Amino acid sequence: PWFRFHLLTAVLMMFAAGALMWANSIGRNYGTRPDGSAAISFGWPAPFNDDWGGFADLHPVYVAFDVVVALLILAIVFFVSEWIISHREVRMIEAEKELFAKAGAVFDRACGWGRTPYDPQVRAYLNVEGFDCSKKLEEVADKMGYGPDNLIVQETVKTTFFLFAIAKTKTEPKFVERMISCLELAEGKEDGKAKQ
Repeated sequence: PWFRFHLLTAVLMMFAAGALMWANSIGRNYGTRPDGSAAISFGWPAPFNDDWGGFADLHPVYVAFDVVVALLILAIVFFVSEWIISHREVRMIEAEKELFAKAGAVFDRACGWGRTPYDPQVRAYLNVEGFDCSKKLEEVADKMGYGPDNLIVQETVKTTFFLFAIAKTKTEPKFVERMISCLELAEGKEDGKAKQ
């Protein structure tokens, strides 16, 4: 559907609507009746209903004004909430893309697949972190019935590593930094070899 909004936005709008209903339903003392009792008005921000000794004066213009104000407040709550949530989601997607790029580069170096040079130090780093590339490759190859050089097997292991990296990042925020520093170290060694 083209029109969707988040549950948090719905909850915030519900609270805002409840506050507006409360503000419009409580009576306010705005003067004294001829008999000396208090005159009560209802409505916010403009009093649209005046209670004079059992006789109520309803002001349609003020009713319309209060409805417009209430709708404006609800619209502001809606747009501010959705803006904050959507910007947060965009930041999370960008962070996840960066994680995937770095994780993919580290993984390719640890396995030496494609044109990426194999680096035993990066593989040792992944083993320490808790992901044994060789073991995973053997497990997936056995389950699928293909050899470890099969592209489907390799991509499955890579996907497994991405899931591992996401889970690891949630429990250990420093994991990404360690992964990036390991990758930079490996790339630095390659640059050094190229210069020689």
